[in-house]
Amino acid sequence: AQAALESLERYLSSGVLVPSAAMAEGAAEEGDEADPELEGVSKAIDEQVGPPENESGDALARVVMRCVLHATCEGNDPPSATKICKQIERCAKLLKKVTQSSAAPKRLVKQAGCLYEVQAFCHAKAWPAGLMKKLFYNLYETDVVFEDAYGVWREDVNDATPGKDKALFQVRAHTRLLSR
Repeated sequence: AQAALESLERYLSSGVLVPSAAMAEGAAEEGDEADPELEGVSKAIDEQVGPPENESGDALARVVMRCVLHATCEGNDPPSATKICKQIERCAKLLKKVTQSSAAPKRLVKQAGCLYEVQAFCHAKAWPAGLMKKLFYNLYETDVVFEDAYGVWREDVNDATPGKDKALFQVRAHTRLLSR
């Protein structure tokens, strides 16, 4: 299973998630006409890893979220919240696919895995002002991550993803709003 995930991550990091110029200009959102590149990615996930529904942990969701985030950054350019949010909207169907589960606890673990990847991304990029808060909000608005998953992420003290204290500080208003 680990080898399949590593193979999938190499494939996703090869540029298949980078939006084409037409997509970037038009910023097609989920629900617009199907993006053939993403349809191919969805098939590759099924072929290499199997149906995401069968995945019990958050590893697949984390790999896909990580690759979605990194596909928006070229070289050492600072991350653009606008570009990343458009990318999340473009890939929302794919992200929903890898976080789905009929069992709520499994779904929340997978969705929290996406939040950990946002945390790791922001940590690696030296915490660009407001980025984490915008990405958390965007994941919520696109229905990729449900309200309860933010609580799972916030309360988990065992995950080793770096930057948790800083992340909690960055998104405290967002998580406070959701907990009401």
